[in-house]
Amino acid sequence: MYCISSLMPSLSITSGVSGERQKPEVGTPLPVTIASLEKADKSGVCDEQEHKRYRIIVGNVLWLMRHTRPDLSFASCWLGQRMAAPTKFHLQMAERVLGYIRHTSNWGSRYLSSI
Repeated sequence: MYCISSLMPSLSITSGVSGERQKPEVGTPLPVTIASLEKADKSGVCDEQEHKRYRIIVGNVLWLMRHTRPDLSFASCWLGQRMAAPTKFHLQMAERVLGYIRHTSNWGSRYLSSI
């Protein structure tokens, strides 16, 4: 079984243009223009190893969203819809969500008793 913390050290987010590492935006798990970026994607389908990594990331993001992080709901649903045949672009977006989680790891839900 993989946990999200085991995926964090290997996080590598690259720019689509130059291929160099970049720091993910902390503001949102996915870019606001995700629909137009996906239409322009020509990265090709992931190989077996990348597909496995994608499934692991999506499973962990779904677990986090359900139990502690409602701010991940759109990203987890969007990634889950591409589970059957993710492209390298989708894997890059999944890794971006991991970067968002890493930089907002102190966020969570807190329930206070009113009694």
